[in-house]
Amino acid sequence: MPTPILGAETKVGSLIVSDAQPVAPMPKTIDGNVSDWTGVPTRLAGTAIYSHGEYVYQDHIDDAWGADDGTDEKRVSQNAPLMAAEPRLYRPLEAFPQAAGDQFGAPTPPGALLAYGDTTANDAQRNAADIVEAHVAASSSTLDFLVRTTGITDVARPAVLVLLDTKAGGTYHLARAMGGLTTGAEWALLFVDPTHAWVSHNGGAAAPFDATTAWNPSLYTNAVEISVARAALPDLGDAVGVGIATGVPDPATHMLAAKAPAGAASDLINVAFRTEPARIWMDQNQAFALHDGNIDKFLARIDLGALTGGATQTFQQRPGYYERIYEDATTPVNTETMDGSYFQGAWQHYGMYLPVGWSPRAVFPATFWMHYRGGHANDAAAWEPGILRQFGDEAGAIVFTPSARGTSSWYTGRGMVDFQDVWRDARAHYSVDPNRIDLAGHSMGGWASYLLGLLFPDRWAASNPEDGLLVPGLWTGFSAPSDPQDGADIDAEFLAPLIGNARNLPYAILHGTVDELVPVGSAIKSGLMFQQAGFRYRLYLFHTYEHYSAPIWDDWRDIVRYMRSFTLNPDPAHVTYTISPALDHAVSTVSVPKGVDLGYVFNRAYWASGLQTRAPGMAPSNLGTIDAVTYGRGVQDLLAIPEAGALAQPEVYTMTGQRWLPLSFEQAANKFTASLTNLSAATLDLGRMGLATASRLTGVVTTDGPTHLLLTGHWASAPAVTLAGAGSGSSFSFGPSGLTLNLIPAGKPITISIG
Repeated sequence: MPTPILGAETKVGSLIVSDAQPVAPMPKTIDGNVSDWTGVPTRLAGTAIYSHGEYVYQDHIDDAWGADDGTDEKRVSQNAPLMAAEPRLYRPLEAFPQAAGDQFGAPTPPGALLAYGDTTANDAQRNAADIVEAHVAASSSTLDFLVRTTGITDVARPAVLVLLDTKAGGTYHLARAMGGLTTGAEWALLFVDPTHAWVSHNGGAAAPFDATTAWNPSLYTNAVEISVARAALPDLGDAVGVGIATGVPDPATHMLAAKAPAGAASDLINVAFRTEPARIWMDQNQAFALHDGNIDKFLARIDLGALTGGATQTFQQRPGYYERIYEDATTPVNTETMDGSYFQGAWQHYGMYLPVGWSPRAVFPATFWMHYRGGHANDAAAWEPGILRQFGDEAGAIVFTPSARGTSSWYTGRGMVDFQDVWRDARAHYSVDPNRIDLAGHSMGGWASYLLGLLFPDRWAASNPEDGLLVPGLWTGFSAPSDPQDGADIDAEFLAPLIGNARNLPYAILHGTVDELVPVGSAIKSGLMFQQAGFRYRLYLFHTYEHYSAPIWDDWRDIVRYMRSFTLNPDPAHVTYTISPALDHAVSTVSVPKGVDLGYVFNRAYWASGLQTRAPGMAPSNLGTIDAVTYGRGVQDLLAIPEAGALAQPEVYTMTGQRWLPLSFEQAANKFTASLTNLSAATLDLGRMGLATASRLTGVVTTDGPTHLLLTGHWASAPAVTLAGAGSGSSFSFGPSGLTLNLIPAGKPITISIG
């Protein structure tokens, strides 16, 4: 059984690699155009495979932090015997010191920053050196290299060091400006710009070197291409150990600039072909190796014959934690600058945990866990491993942890872009049961559990706000929202009017009664709203918890069990959905570059779509609501009854809530009802409603103004339609999209008969 507070570090996953049919490699032209590099990366950071005659390494991103100053390495070394004896000491000895200053407002122990590296390079230099991919290729006459980074610009370009270990034995020492490394590699090649390249053979003095190179900072290519004549490397054999690392060029010497902290051996910033333990910026092994001045353990043994022969491999993931890399080169939030502690470029990342027993041949439930303000994609893996073990291993579910493109986007603007990108990427690459996906998050992530749950109620089986609230600001639950956070529009982003959207989405609210940042009254009021609406919910009040206690204790078992008891019904009988143009606008324009409007419109859920408010404008009060029932599969009468509990976990809590008790069942009928408030347009999908177009169909619609109601379905020919009770000027038309009803109210419900 998990022990709160204690916790072993998260196990990192690994690949099972298999040989596949070779694919002939394309000849490489060194011109900055990377289209002739056809090898496909795994998109799983810290892994490499052969693909199309290239050895392709996928690096972590935002990990270009260079060498440790020695403080972290000393602390980790001192703690290693204790953690070996009791692995669960990882959290108090390693995670808590980092989290203390970053999240809890406590003094940070010396050296315990989020990154283990302590480079003095600035952000632009780090991003230029931040490796995304490294490719190695070969022809009969050349060795070719491609290094892509997150952010090369005209003024910030990386220097690239290539190590080639061509024979066993040997220890060589490179000059500081060549990397400052002790290595067994016979060849060290440093490429600084198109006119300056250097070679050190067997640790000898650096000499100019003749190679073909190209740097391409355009758009999001961010590439360095290198081609070296094999004849220039006379002791090159059939296989070679290859190392690739990046640093900052020195414009005066045209070699490596001094960017290491005092006491570190190497000025390099980022190293390829390495694996890392689960940490915030995934740079611990790199930082310690660069401090010590030896990266040989990261050298990849590459078969040159396999490269020329078009070697290609497939892979399968084992259970464990991965940092997945995705690319979005089209979003306007890409600025290639730092914002919210993140580089806003085309390459982004998210965390992913595959549970014990995971298999690519099976379909698994999943949880999207959204980080708190100040958090990162890897926070759960690095600091709160209980999230992955309890939402993941114990629930038999995959856990996805988005970055939100920064520490404080509040999941609007670039944060919403990231969520949508992660949703698409995760669903495209992993077999997830679409009806068993849960949503959870702490603090700012708790707000996301409300926001994303109420905007997309048809994506989730259950939602779990942890110390979150219904507005990105201050709200006591019994007063008007105030104190907007990070540019939020708190009037537009106040989600209380959208509570009805949770009709089919159970909420598990976790909150500490002594929360000093998010008043407990806000959680109590949220629970009261769900109760008054007749919805399913539980409110877990932890009576010793302040704001940070939940992630410190890292114990979520009762909430996980409750959430896992639900399955999404993608086509429920009763749908309620409220739209807010003001909220759409806020999500589209907050946390974005100046002048950007992402144009989000959230106007659909389940079988209702195309909702538009009749009243114009962006006033927060301009809301439109549909409340509709289909009888196509019958309707279950439900009674909302209270439930309560206490103290099932070691921490002290009380639980109050509400569940549904099934009563009578109304048999299926080919009819529906819909109440439309301030809606000028709405669409109903008859097929998803379980309604038949081949039989007589009846609908009763109440609307407070003129409305265009589109019924999508297949009719062999235009059906007969009557609109009883409709006002003068009401009409209907039939077309390829279905049947459009132009309804004008006359003070009573409109009865629609079709067929």
